[in-house]
Amino acid sequence: MNDLSAKPESADKIKELTALLEQTRKNYGDEAPLVVPNPKSPEWTPPAGQSDGGAKKKRKAK
Repeated sequence: MNDLSAKPESADKIKELTALLEQTRKNYGDEAPLVVPNPKSPEWTPPAGQSDGGAKKKRKAK
């Protein structure tokens, strides 16, 4: 993968696309901010005993 966001020549395109995303977000009534002052770590561990979040259900044998 080639991360273009760190390249100075990408700055204008990033600003343009971020503004478009912000406007689209507002058009749909999305009030969640794109950026927060103190973001939490993306690391996540499911609670003990709920490795799948309870989403999977066992099928009953027929």
